[in-house]
Amino acid sequence: MRDIHTPSQVEGCVVDEAQHALFIGEEDKGIWRFDAKPNASTEGKLIIKAEGDLLADVEGISLYQGANIHGKKQDLLVVSSQGNNCYLLYLRTGGTFPH
Repeated sequence: MRDIHTPSQVEGCVVDEAQHALFIGEEDKGIWRFDAKPNASTEGKLIIKAEGDLLADVEGISLYQGANIHGKKQDLLVVSSQGNNCYLLYLRTGGTFPH
């Protein structure tokens, strides 16, 4: 067991077991990625900032595994941005969804 902290309120989380990653949606900052291995550091990395389309009212977060994008299987993070009433798709790595 480990204690993991973010600067403000956590609104949702999802685990990617294949990649040993924990993604946390923090209401005011954005999406954090933590190493989910039991002995890993408690330091996370802010991979998606709450700016642009993702407003600073991040809510739920989920993982869509095996999405077929341009003929290639990719895993996506589905994030609820309550501040502007929309859902956003990001690559699991934190990159922008390819159009």
